Amino acid sequence: MATVILRPDSIESSTGFDVSGATLLGRINDSDPDTGATQSQTTANITGAFENSADYSGATITQVQMTVQASTSGRAEECTITCDLLDSDSEVLQRDTHSFTAENESRVGTAVTDGLNSSGIDDLQFTLSASADGCIIKEVSIEVTFTVATPAGNPAYILLNSGKYKITAGKVKIL
Repeated sequence: MATVILRPDSIESSTGFDVSGATLLGRINDSDPDTGATQSQTTANITGAFENSADYSGATITQVQMTVQASTSGRAEECTITCDLLDSDSEVLQRDTHSFTAENESRVGTAVTDGLNSSGIDDLQFTLSASADGCIIKEVSIEVTFTVATPAGNPAYILLNSGKYKITAGKVKIL
């Protein structure tokens, strides 16, 4: 099984946080737990979309899980965030509600395992709705787990991801 981590690549709308738009996007997709969007109003929501990847093109998708990293902003001992993973038609695939404390915590949502295919993973969206208790959303991502497709009748093909490869023996034919 192979996996790829996808991060948000757009913010469709947001309300109730100290930043918005490109700044908000930069804080929740930068892989830096020291940055985040701080809740500034009792009603706070973020709607956005995840990037796509060619890594799972033609593959068998086995599961998708959304992870949110957050903490309280100090107004309360605990806050909750309702996390919706949506398909490209804005239909809810999975809804999880996570609790966070003052510690920088990550919560992994319930795995989506039914009705997945590589084209259906493209253009996934998310909605985060924070409780009135005050939170700091630090990171949002999804992990796509898949089995790499092997061309029918020729299992000698392999998928090479980006990077450098050294071939010490044998032949390579590039088509």
